[in-house]
Amino acid sequence: NDAYNANPDSMRAGVDALAYTATGRTGAEAVAVLGRMAELGEGTVAEHTALGHYLSTRGVREAVVVGEGAELDALADAARAEGVTVYRAADTDAAVAHLATVLHPGDVVLVKASYSDGLWRVADGLHDKETK
Repeated sequence: NDAYNANPDSMRAGVDALAYTATGRTGAEAVAVLGRMAELGEGTVAEHTALGHYLSTRGVREAVVVGEGAELDALADAARAEGVTVYRAADTDAAVAHLATVLHPGDVVLVKASYSDGLWRVADGLHDKETK
């Protein structure tokens, strides 16, 4: 869970850590749950597009893109164009519900966004489901 701060460098670093961890586990898949990188200014759509392309280079199987907005549309479209399975979730509850249907034991999940997106709720929701 790294849903406190997000900028292009920290997003790529998070995806790199996700890929590294998943590679070290037999049969593990890498799943990225992503929201916005806030406060990027004029380059926001371009940076989200670049992140979408980056996901495929690191072996991310699925991207769950949470929220609304042109920048998130760009991220999802770029990832999908590169062969990454993309699920668009309107909110954190929808993301948790979707993840409950697609995750397998051993899969590795990155939850990353700016704090204002509230994606920490996804991590909390997954933890709650795991401990029940």
